[in-house]
Amino acid sequence: MTKPASYPNREILQNLTGKLEYRMTNAYLFVAVLQENHEALCSLIAALLHIKRDDILSVEILNPIILGQAISLKDCVLDLLILLNDNTKINLEMQVANEHNWDNRSVYYLASKLTDLPTGADYNELKPVIQIGILDFNYPSDNQEFYQQIMLINKKTGKVFSDKAAIHVLCLSQIHNATPEDQESGLYKWAQIFKATTWKELIDLADNNPVVEDTIVTIAKLSAEDHIRQQCERREKFERDRISAINYGISVGRAEGEAKGRAEGEAKGRAEGRAQGKAEGEAKGRAQGSPDGEAKRLPEGEAKGRAEGEAKGRTEGQNKLLTLITLMTQAGETALIPELAQDGSLLEKMYQKYNL
Repeated sequence: MTKPASYPNREILQNLTGKLEYRMTNAYLFVAVLQENHEALCSLIAALLHIKRDDILSVEILNPIILGQAISLKDCVLDLLILLNDNTKINLEMQVANEHNWDNRSVYYLASKLTDLPTGADYNELKPVIQIGILDFNYPSDNQEFYQQIMLINKKTGKVFSDKAAIHVLCLSQIHNATPEDQESGLYKWAQIFKATTWKELIDLADNNPVVEDTIVTIAKLSAEDHIRQQCERREKFERDRISAINYGISVGRAEGEAKGRAEGEAKGRAEGRAQGKAEGEAKGRAQGSPDGEAKRLPEGEAKGRAEGEAKGRTEGQNKLLTLITLMTQAGETALIPELAQDGSLLEKMYQKYNL
């Protein structure tokens, strides 16, 4: 049975109205709230792992931030690295922008946490690692699961090969596909908290649940502090610029790829069409005395080659620009990313700088 809100909490909750200035999908606010509110962090972990709160004996954040202090945009990933019960590492991340590389990125972060075994340590000392991504977009694009849990398994038998590595993905866009287990564990309610856009939505979700009420109060208190709001706004601007750059990258990459692919495709198609047409024409000519095969097959070959070349070139162009954006972010040059959309010479300069 849940307890009613304490008097201080009730007074704060009653004064919260209107839209949220920053939602919990803001990566900075997400980290700040969970770092400040221990019970909220424990509740979320229990929901994500589908375990009871009593099963959590200890939770230690291994990479805490100093609240209000600027985070270098070179460190583009704001995550929580957690040691659970002195045994299991959990890397928890909120991601709002689809950078089209979540699968590879999550594997990379998972591997990096697995390979930090101290020199000389026994392999049996390897701690389990769980990479958990909370995504405000659908991934992969055809996904219909609210919560995906991925492990190393034997393809033939379906048996788990090792429980030392796992990737969990919570897709907020698939909240309508939450299972009864997801709802029972509290994961569904946490997803509702993340998706909420108004204080009323959050307060309605509290329903006399002390952990949720305390979480809302923590959100309110942090959102009222100027230095926290500045970092939240800085993070949102970073995400907006990054999304803009990625969308521009896709657009430019498509155009570059189509141009390159069209040229390659036409050349390939012309050659294929000429060769195939010549062979068919010679055969037909021998039989009918009319070598018209080359003229007929050449346009068909060009069209086929052009289509294949455009598709290949489009993909290559997009991947090239997305790689550039990632490298520039890692190098702390995020301020230049939005300018790529207006300055073609800068784009070429960056390609050369990063050997692309």
